[in-house]
Amino acid sequence: MKNILKEYFPIAAIIISFVLAAVIGGYFTSINMDWYFGLNLPSFTPPGSVIGMVWTGIYILVSMSALFYFLKVRKDKEVFALFIINAILNLSWTILFFHLHLELLSIVEMSFLNMTTIFLIYLMYRKNIISSILLIPYVLWVSFATYLTYMVMVLN
Repeated sequence: MKNILKEYFPIAAIIISFVLAAVIGGYFTSINMDWYFGLNLPSFTPPGSVIGMVWTGIYILVSMSALFYFLKVRKDKEVFALFIINAILNLSWTILFFHLHLELLSIVEMSFLNMTTIFLIYLMYRKNIISSILLIPYVLWVSFATYLTYMVMVLN
């Protein structure tokens, strides 16, 4: 039993950290929707339901990426740590933008979020290409969200 826990700890920790990021981030987003709807939003802003579905899909892809990677590689402290840092950065953006209304700082933070995701793709590519490919939509979406955040800052 001890070996099973040790063997699957990275997978469970990563999935739990992204579930927590989603739940806590969702909370901070939902309690600040009045502020958000009062902003001048770019015309290309997707509806909230689309944004929610995309983030849900991304969290699923990130969890699958971690699952596939650690089932094959087993131990990789560097990738494990980077996944956890990435989850913290993911949550931090929501707090910076929706709760603290710090658009510029949230843009800088999103740049670090994307850098960690790109670095995860790079590190995992050699050992499990599928895991790295599953993170590409995450990079694309965060890039779009960064631009969207920039436009919100400019328009307000």
